[in-house]
Amino acid sequence: MTDKRHFQSPELGAINVAPRKVRPMHADEHWGSQPWYEAPREDPEVPEVYTYTDAMSYDPGGEVAFHSSATAKTWRLQVYRDGLEPEMVHEVDALDGVFAPTPPDAYRNGCNWPVTHRWRLPSDLRSGFYRVISSCERANGGRFVQHHFFVVRPLERTRRAKILMILPTGTWTAYNDFGGANHYFGVEGPGRDEPSPVLSLERPWTRGMVWLPAGAPRICADPAPEMGDAPRYPMKEWAFANGFGQYYAAAGWAQYDRHFVLWAEKEGYALDMITQTDLHYLPELLDGYPCVTIIGHDEYWTWEMREAIERYVESGGRLARFGANFLWQIRLEEDGKRQVCHKFKAIHKDPIAGTGRTHLMTSAWEDRNVRWPGASTVGVNGAHGLYASWGGFAPNGQKGFTVYRPEHWAFAGTGLHYADIFGDKQHLCLRGRRTRLHFPQRPSVSRSRRRAARNHRDIGHGTCRPRRGRAARRGLSLLRAQQRSRGPGGMSYRRNHAGGTCPLQIRIWHDGAHDPWQGRGSDRRDLRMGDGAKARRPVHAADHPKHSRPVHVVDACCAAREEGVIGQATRERQPAPCTTDIAEFEPIARSSTL
Repeated sequence: MTDKRHFQSPELGAINVAPRKVRPMHADEHWGSQPWYEAPREDPEVPEVYTYTDAMSYDPGGEVAFHSSATAKTWRLQVYRDGLEPEMVHEVDALDGVFAPTPPDAYRNGCNWPVTHRWRLPSDLRSGFYRVISSCERANGGRFVQHHFFVVRPLERTRRAKILMILPTGTWTAYNDFGGANHYFGVEGPGRDEPSPVLSLERPWTRGMVWLPAGAPRICADPAPEMGDAPRYPMKEWAFANGFGQYYAAAGWAQYDRHFVLWAEKEGYALDMITQTDLHYLPELLDGYPCVTIIGHDEYWTWEMREAIERYVESGGRLARFGANFLWQIRLEEDGKRQVCHKFKAIHKDPIAGTGRTHLMTSAWEDRNVRWPGASTVGVNGAHGLYASWGGFAPNGQKGFTVYRPEHWAFAGTGLHYADIFGDKQHLCLRGRRTRLHFPQRPSVSRSRRRAARNHRDIGHGTCRPRRGRAARRGLSLLRAQQRSRGPGGMSYRRNHAGGTCPLQIRIWHDGAHDPWQGRGSDRRDLRMGDGAKARRPVHAADHPKHSRPVHVVDACCAAREEGVIGQATRERQPAPCTTDIAEFEPIARSSTL
């Protein structure tokens, strides 16, 4: 292994700069009328290389197979463990370039490129996120650089952390448009302008999901526009100008999870990692960890993933979720190499609709055919109330959270006062002291208590409990509101009108939308600039000479579960069984570019 003290970022220098070419621009030609997806150029005059691996995660000691296609004569492969102190673990120079065409349906059925390299992982390799960099030289003195990744799972002999981090790879896959489509748009259908309900994992990741340069725009409008200004989408504009995927800001390691990992490692918290695919097929990986955390945009889950998390919490584990927009059920097929989500068309297109497996239909969790609202697992979800300060949807909406009880332990040492807003721009830190989170051993829960809890779950944001009387640690704390009474697995309960119990739940709305149980959400505007017809076309990785620099802060974006702790919340009873077809949400969803 290479000494990590001598690590040099492979992203340094001028990368992905295509030969300069002058072309006409038409008045109706812009990113709004020409959605793009990433695809190889496949031009031998412009050397490039793309790589993906045969799996998303591996055990230490496992073998990684690298599948590649290159128009370069030779190329370089590098693998490093990403984090606060990146560590190069594998390098191979002068691999022979082997070209293989990209199938037109690569997004659905995979690229089917040949194996160009194999590497046996060291048996003691640490769990974590490993970036795969494929690069080649170009005649103009620059380089072409492409990023992929894999995760090393923890084994009992390699486990180093008390916190297990689950990467939301179901959502990453949903936004990955490499080869022609994702779950939002693409070249499916007779007009070649529809998203694909089936996505392959045997393909590269679109540019921006694994690596981003410092300063790449986030998804919210910043600065906020003045009244009457045209809507701005800085991340779309930046992606269009610099050759990145148009959904890079919506999901991925580079935009969300990495920021948290850098912050946690800086503060002394070790993290082991798995993917959602591991959660689906290997739920026993949760055993032995007092706390599990998931970060960022975790919109897509399978039924099996939710069952695994609920079993874990009911048996005494704790879930700290710093995520949002828990919305769609997916299915994994072919040992996790294919992801299925029909979304709004599931009732008509999903082959299991109308069968004995209708509850696994790939629609929203609130769909009357699925009948498992996301709020019963995570406390908040994404059915309405989204898009805070995002372009034209809620351009002047409040992006942060309002403090109503500054004396609460979660705000100790932050300097926040009554009516302050945090989470939009500020980065919180404790003043003058540092505290540690305490993760007690998972208590045993009797079978009767687990059975009683099944119908009254509330695995809310931040169920990791700090020591009594200690302040929340620096930065983004693992929030858990004080509870009126303690239930099994760290759940909070209150008496309902019938004398039974149901969990306390707080729902957070980011744009002032109405409660979805009461009616439709807020009106959303979508300004189309010009009359150009929409057309799906591939784009190739363009130029951005900057290199990535570690980001040592994490944006506060979480919610406490106690009424009155954080604003923009409403107290609600457990929702009644769904009687609404998800098709009723379709007009609103279609107005969204997400």
